[in-house]
Amino acid sequence: MSLRPFVPEGWQAEGDVVRTSSLRSGDTLTGSWTLTAPEDGTRGRVDLPVVAQYRVPGASGHGSPVHVERAVEVLVPPDAPRGEVFVSDLPFLSSGNGWGPVERDASVGEQAADDGAELTVGGTTYAKGLGVHAPSSVEFYLGDACTEFTAEVGVDDEVGDQGSVSFEVWGDGERLAATPTLHGTDGAHALAVPVAGVELLTLTVHDGGDGIDHDHADWGDARLSCTA
Repeated sequence: MSLRPFVPEGWQAEGDVVRTSSLRSGDTLTGSWTLTAPEDGTRGRVDLPVVAQYRVPGASGHGSPVHVERAVEVLVPPDAPRGEVFVSDLPFLSSGNGWGPVERDASVGEQAADDGAELTVGGTTYAKGLGVHAPSSVEFYLGDACTEFTAEVGVDDEVGDQGSVSFEVWGDGERLAATPTLHGTDGAHALAVPVAGVELLTLTVHDGGDGIDHDHADWGDARLSCTA
């Protein structure tokens, strides 16, 4: 049996193919390799296959080996943010949304991209930010380069007095901040969250426990303070 990574054109893999003459049921075969992405390649989360080849016990020694691939997700980070930067100007490492796509600098609108209106919470409009619909999650790469995340969050005025959501800020799998449940009748809730040392920042929105209808949520004026 052998185990090796299969890398796309332009990538480099350092490390030997892992081999064993036999593997009993329940045993494992593991390998470790150093992968180098091309300078001008795709940034973000990339699926790279690891290939295992083996022969079934009792099969002829001259038979074709079984070939199995399993994707392993690796992160090729984009450049870390610098200075004062709006999150809507940063690449998403991943994003998920309960209705339509996550919108940059607009409310979530309907199911099509770029169909939202101005971000507006409690009568205040925001030129920059994210428009989402619960449940939602957006992930960014900070690379330990930022110190604080700030935003004005709430239910977008486009749903009137309906909707109920809560917001959370996560850093490297640890919850850093959370709001109470906010309703369409509430104004914006201010967030100022320390993020020093954080590599991966995740912004999540949950429904208020009564279903996701009308849960249009805004991360108004969402920005990061980062090193120059």
